[in-house]
Amino acid sequence: MRHSKYDRLLAVLLPGNVLFQLASIATGWTFSIDQNKHYHQGRYYYVYFIICIIVMFAIVSAYHQFEQKTFSGDCLFMFYTFFVVFLGIVIQEVSGGALRTTSLTIAIGMCFLLNRFNNFTQKVST
Repeated sequence: MRHSKYDRLLAVLLPGNVLFQLASIATGWTFSIDQNKHYHQGRYYYVYFIICIIVMFAIVSAYHQFEQKTFSGDCLFMFYTFFVVFLGIVIQEVSGGALRTTSLTIAIGMCFLLNRFNNFTQKVST
């Protein structure tokens, strides 16, 4: 499959995010850890969250392009999986950390994707 238009976006965004997070260790831009080993969000934490959302949308869009070429129908599956993960992240962020739901929703999303991958490999092998 040819590379998608999202490859260039991710090729810039992901290394940029790594550099931003590494700089944040020294500056506290997105997070800091105090002397009592408590985590605190930094003043530019929203940048981290925006990058996360952009990357998630790029991955879903690229996967959707792939799915259109390999599967006929059932194009809502990826969007449903993305919605479950996205909702878990938003709930965690809105709750101020009181509800830690990200890991659970990512695990559920990965189970959905594994199931989809197994269905795909069975279709291809028959």
